Amino acid sequence: MKRLKLVFREISNYFFIHRTLRNEIYKPSSPWYDFKLRRNWYGRIYTVISLREEDMGEEEVVRNWKAMEMMRPMNDYLSKLGLQELIFPSIEAIPDTRSYLVVYSPIFMFFTYKWAFTRVMYLIGIASIAYIIANRSW
Repeated sequence: MKRLKLVFREISNYFFIHRTLRNEIYKPSSPWYDFKLRRNWYGRIYTVISLREEDMGEEEVVRNWKAMEMMRPMNDYLSKLGLQELIFPSIEAIPDTRSYLVVYSPIFMFFTYKWAFTRVMYLIGIASIAYIIANRSW
């Protein structure tokens, strides 16, 4: 029962993320456009950040650190929207460029595909048994 409560909390967090992003996108003076952020239906937020030419001579660890430093204003903006505890960032270098893809994804710990699949299978099984019992001629 406790897990079900946590799943419902994660689903409500998912809808909060969508509602917050939808409201921000429709504001013309929103920092959303300054950071060139984009989103998809799943609630992921995407952007690309580019390092300076002189940073490309550094080691990989230093380049990743500089990319994270460039993400700081975006992180502050997203935490101001109340999304700080609901999403996590991942950084991936784009090959043969000086750019990084930054993806902020919702955190789902309890609402997983396996959980949803098993619940749907339970419901299908119960509905099938109920249908068989209801249509059986005694």
